[in-house]
Amino acid sequence: MSYFSMILESLLFLILVTVLVLVISALPLYAGMSMLGGKASFIKVILVNLFSGVILALLQWVLGPPAWLTFIILIYFYHEFLKLKWWKAIVLWLVQGVIAFILVYLLIFFGLTATIGISALL
Repeated sequence: MSYFSMILESLLFLILVTVLVLVISALPLYAGMSMLGGKASFIKVILVNLFSGVILALLQWVLGPPAWLTFIILIYFYHEFLKLKWWKAIVLWLVQGVIAFILVYLLIFFGLTATIGISALL
């Protein structure tokens, strides 16, 4: 196996893992949108999730805003990009948290945490 093919294989694996993480991280948001009767596509939910994560991470790194400010910005992103009313954006945030909590504990129950690294978060 040549050096170039090993680099290409590693790069493809990294891209695949990144896409998989984006899809899995958007599942709670998409499920919450479905429960609230939202009309956003799964691709749009992934993009909103990615965009809000990048913007909030940059804000945290540059400014270090308090948690309440990042919460308001996240709710604003949900309101603006997913076309939700303010109260539905807040409910979506709560539902997303509950669904993520349930998914993490289902992964723990089925013993999948060692393979994906969630046990380090708990």
